[in-house]
Amino acid sequence: MIIDKSYSLFTKFSFCLAKHKGWFILFGLFTFVLLSLWSVFILQDFPNSADEYAYLFQARTFLKGKLFTTAHPLFQFFDLTHVPIKNGKMFSIFPPGWPLFLTLAMFLKIPTWAVNPALGTLSLIALFLLGRKMFNSKIAILTVFFVFLSPFFLFNAASYFSHTFCSLLIILVAYFMLKNLSSGKKIYLFLSGLLWGIALITRYYTAVLCLLPLLIYWFVNQKKGHKNLIWFLLGTTPAILFFALYNYQITGNPFLPTFTWVYPEIRPIFFSPIFSLEQAFHFTADHFIRFFLWTPSSFIFIFLFFLFFPLSKLKKIGFLELIPLFLGLGYFFYYCRGGNQYGPRFYYEGFPFLVLFITSQLFKDKFYWQKKRASRIMYWLLLIGLVFNLPLLLYHAHIEHQVIYERKDLFRQVETKNIKNAIIFIRTDTGTLRPMYYRDLLRNNLDFSNDVFYALDLGTIENDKLRQYYPDKDCFTYSFDKSSNMGYLSPQR
Repeated sequence: MIIDKSYSLFTKFSFCLAKHKGWFILFGLFTFVLLSLWSVFILQDFPNSADEYAYLFQARTFLKGKLFTTAHPLFQFFDLTHVPIKNGKMFSIFPPGWPLFLTLAMFLKIPTWAVNPALGTLSLIALFLLGRKMFNSKIAILTVFFVFLSPFFLFNAASYFSHTFCSLLIILVAYFMLKNLSSGKKIYLFLSGLLWGIALITRYYTAVLCLLPLLIYWFVNQKKGHKNLIWFLLGTTPAILFFALYNYQITGNPFLPTFTWVYPEIRPIFFSPIFSLEQAFHFTADHFIRFFLWTPSSFIFIFLFFLFFPLSKLKKIGFLELIPLFLGLGYFFYYCRGGNQYGPRFYYEGFPFLVLFITSQLFKDKFYWQKKRASRIMYWLLLIGLVFNLPLLLYHAHIEHQVIYERKDLFRQVETKNIKNAIIFIRTDTGTLRPMYYRDLLRNNLDFSNDVFYALDLGTIENDKLRQYYPDKDCFTYSFDKSSNMGYLSPQR
C-alpha cells in the first residue's frame, strides 16, 4: 500500500541522513543557495512592504552611529509608512533587534539579501538539534524536511521580515532550556535569557507569547529549585537595558516603545480603544486562511486533531503544542492584519514547533500509528498536504514575482529612461494585483543625497516649495493607471 511504502520511505530517508552527516551539510548548503536565489530572483531583492523597508532604514541609521535621523526641513513630502517624523526625529517604529543585526551585516559588507537565507538555514539546524534533543534524529530530520518544503518558510526566510531571526532565537531558547533541565548547568539558563532578550527587542509581543509555554514547561520539570531562574533574568538584562535606553533617546520615556508612541491605538490588549470582537474574529479567520494557503494545507487539521486527541491518554501537554496555541490566542487580541505578508506571519515563530509536534505524533513510535484508524487518516492528510504543497509553492512564486515586478515599475522607469538629478512626485498607488501604497514608494537615502529622490505629490502650490528648495533638479510626476495597468512618469513644466 502507498501508506506503508511512503512511511517506510520517510524512515529510510531519515536514517540515511542521520547515518551520513555529510548529506546534512550538503542539505544546509542547498537550503542557503535556494533561499538566496529565491530572495534575488523571486522576491527580486526588494523590500516588499513598509515593514521591511523600515527595518532597512533603521539599520542604515544605526550604521551611521545614530538612533534616529534628522528629518528633512520639508518633511511633509517624506511621510513614509512606519518611518514617522516626530519632534524632528525620523525613525522606524519597530523595535531595534532585527535592524541591529542587519547593521552588523552591513558593517561586515555582507549583502542584506543574504542575511535571512543564512538565518533560515541556521534555524533549520537549530530545529534539528531541538528535535533530536526531545526525540531522535529521525523525527528531527523529517521535521526539518517538512518545514523546508513549506512556502511559509521559503518566502519568509528569503524576505527582509524579522520573523526568521526571531524564530531562530526562540528555537535556541527552547533548546538551551532543555539543556538546563537535562544537565542542571546554569550557563544554559543564562544563554536562554540572553537569546530571549534579543528576541524581546526584535518582536516583543511574539517573544512574550512564546516564552510563557517554555516557562510553564521549565517550572513543571525543573528539579534544581525555582531560584535558578535568576540566571535567565540575568541573561535578559543587557537587551532590556539597551531597549530602555533606545526608547528614552527617541520617545523620552524608557518604558514607552516607539511603536506604541506612534500607534497608541494598536495594542495587544482587550481594552484597546479600537478593539472589537467582530474584527478580531475577522482577522483570525484571515490568518487561518493564509495558514491553509501557505503551508502544507493539512498541517493545521493534523495539529488540532493531535492537540485534542493525543495518541497516548497519559501524554502531558508540552511547549511544542502550546507555543502555536499561545500565538494564535495572543494575536486574536492584536488589532492588526499584518499588511503585505507571506502567509500568516504573526504565527511564523510557532510553525517549526507545530511541525515538530505533528511529526513526533506520527513518527515517534514506529508502528503505533498503524494501530489507530484516526492516526492513519492523519497520515493520509500529511501525504495529501505534501503533494499539494508543490503547486502551492509554484503559484505563490508566480504571483509574488508579478506583484513585485508591478511595484518596481516606478524605479524601473527611472532607470530605463536614464533620469538624473530629479525629484519624482508620487501621486498614486502602483500595481493592480496587490497595489503598493504610494507612501511606501518613498525610497530615499537617509540624508536625501540620492541623485533622484522620491516625494509625495501634495499639489502644485505645495510642490513648488520643494522645487524651490532644489532649483537645479528636474521634476517629474508618477501615476499609475489601473485600467491600462501602466505607470506614467511625466515631466512637470
